Amino acid sequence: MRKPKVSRTLIILALALLVAVPAFGQWQTETRISNTPQYSYTTYYGGWAIAADTNNVHIVWRDYYYPDYMAKHVMFPVGTPPAPGPGTLISSTSERANYPVVAVDYTGKAQVSWDYGYDMWFREYDAGWGSIRDMGYGYNYPAIANDDDGNTHFAINRYSRGRQVYYRRRDAGSSSFTSPVLVHNPGYYRYAYRPSITVTSDGVIHMSFGSNNGYRLIHAWSTDNGASWNTENLTGTYECYYSYATSICHDSEDNLYIAYTSYNRPRHIYVISGNTGNWGTPEQVDQSTYRYVYYPSICCDTADNIWVAWDDRSGADYEIYYNRMDGETGTWDGFQPLTQDDDQFSRRASLAADPHGNVHICWYDYRDYSSGGRYEIYYNWFKATTGPGPEEDSLDLIMEQVIRPYAVEEPAAFVPACLIWQNLEDTTIEAEVVCRITNLGNMQVDYEDVIHAYPLDPGYNQVSAFKSFTPEINTEYEAFFVVNHPDDIDVNNNDKNQRFSTEARAQVDPIDITTPQLESEVDTMTPAANFKNVGSETAENFYCYCEILPEGYLTPDYIDSVAVASLDPEAEVAQTFAQWVCDDSSGYVARFFAAIPGGERELLGEEEFVSFLGIPYTGIAEEPLSFGLDAIKPNPFAHRTSVSFSVAKAASVSVKVYDVSGKLVETLADGTFSAGSHKVKWNADVAPGVYFVRFLTPSFDAVEKVMVIR
Repeated sequence: MRKPKVSRTLIILALALLVAVPAFGQWQTETRISNTPQYSYTTYYGGWAIAADTNNVHIVWRDYYYPDYMAKHVMFPVGTPPAPGPGTLISSTSERANYPVVAVDYTGKAQVSWDYGYDMWFREYDAGWGSIRDMGYGYNYPAIANDDDGNTHFAINRYSRGRQVYYRRRDAGSSSFTSPVLVHNPGYYRYAYRPSITVTSDGVIHMSFGSNNGYRLIHAWSTDNGASWNTENLTGTYECYYSYATSICHDSEDNLYIAYTSYNRPRHIYVISGNTGNWGTPEQVDQSTYRYVYYPSICCDTADNIWVAWDDRSGADYEIYYNRMDGETGTWDGFQPLTQDDDQFSRRASLAADPHGNVHICWYDYRDYSSGGRYEIYYNWFKATTGPGPEEDSLDLIMEQVIRPYAVEEPAAFVPACLIWQNLEDTTIEAEVVCRITNLGNMQVDYEDVIHAYPLDPGYNQVSAFKSFTPEINTEYEAFFVVNHPDDIDVNNNDKNQRFSTEARAQVDPIDITTPQLESEVDTMTPAANFKNVGSETAENFYCYCEILPEGYLTPDYIDSVAVASLDPEAEVAQTFAQWVCDDSSGYVARFFAAIPGGERELLGEEEFVSFLGIPYTGIAEEPLSFGLDAIKPNPFAHRTSVSFSVAKAASVSVKVYDVSGKLVETLADGTFSAGSHKVKWNADVAPGVYFVRFLTPSFDAVEKVMVIR
């Protein structure tokens, strides 16, 4: 039985006696959490990789090191992030794990779910880990949430000639899960992707997800504990990009907030608020200068402030940006970067709030790459306080952050920008803000701008009213920002420096996909796309790539590349790739990108994805029929390929796979085959490398080399 509403209110009031609900706060120092030889990733589904209760923070992630895909977990007290460590393994090699998600209930128990190969798993932490529970086959992309009674709710995907959204639950204290209930079926070979889930205090279960049947944002809700579901479209057609996931939360008055990515380019992050049948107008919360933003995460703190974080490449690399809606005024502070390391990238943030009003965030970060590191998990938290100044009526300005310049800039004009905290409530003051840029090569001041009487409102203020600056190529600089006011009681926190360098960059993006067409039905095709150098430097000795992946898989069945010797800025090149032949009815995604090849391909620009339906190709056998082994397609491949062969007359046939040492790896066929054309599939659960497929009959012998990639 659900607790009366008053019991939840009493819990909140009791916490308020211990910790005052914060009006202000600030970000703390970011901390690296993981330290493993694997690649560590946070989730990019509609679930969360982080959760927090009154005492502890929980973070889960996926470690990838072939052939193991492992789910890891770390827990630490609020306010005391740990030193980097390997984390606790919560999956085993026999239950490989894709991206795990976590939730925590009001008793402090943490629930974790993950999937691998359409098999879902669950584990709970209660002063120690319980057993791993198999939730059954056929589902993936879980998101989880808890209600006030400690029941755990699951939003999941299922692939069956399309991708549907389903619901399951586990009651508090139970070891069993309810049978899956269909929430939404977008249609034959249509996709409703990566749902997000929350439960309001009245016990209503809510989900959000995007669908490629019209590219709409969809809200689903259940008032009978998940037994039946209703849905409504929250946007028009071609307004929500379904595959980048949505994220849903609610405030103390059960108002819902959903973050999603727009469909049209340049893409942006939007938040829509309201409740069943009564929704407001979506608000754009980013002001990205790049064409793409990705993977929003949303949460609500105890003061009903709404926080959104996402991937943004307005600067040199992908960084984590965020925005906050003030719970009292309903206005957004303005988008701001959380990370500015600019050595490779920071991506896929997850947000969570604790009962003290603190907000926690984790993401995966590639900044350690230049020193020989891997993708690692990073963490930061917004510490709730009663205000940065010693007295509420004393002015204390803080230069919080340098927004621009980035650590690496192109030799092109940009506008310097900074972030200033103003602590006085209900008061706007005017201050002097200065930016000075020094050339570190000759120690000369190349730029200085002073803004007099700049209005600073209470809270955070982004100052970007400076004149523009054009740096020289291959030069190191230092930017200095300072804010001045005669009534400021502490001038020791009024300035910040940012060193940066300049270099020209090449950036090659796929700008037009010729083949396949979006949502087309294809049996065989020749992929083609146009690529453009949108950077400021000539791109040299790179490759344009096309990969084709079955929906739900992380690695391709088909890959082809075309070498490009040189491409000048603003120049375009049309590329045609090798023929692809469909051998399995399924949904597919074609991925186009440019990269510099090597042990780990270095992306030169943005990726572009096109989803389509594959229809198996039926060819006509050549006459006269003879013994023969056809070219193996796809080759190279990641998970599976098809081996086709012809038999002139009934004969004993063997098709076997050998490694480079001559060791037998797998037998694909061994028996008598009738005259005609035949096909066998190889699901290659082997290490990447070169293998040989041998087709043998009493009168014919042929060998074909194949390559398995990951």
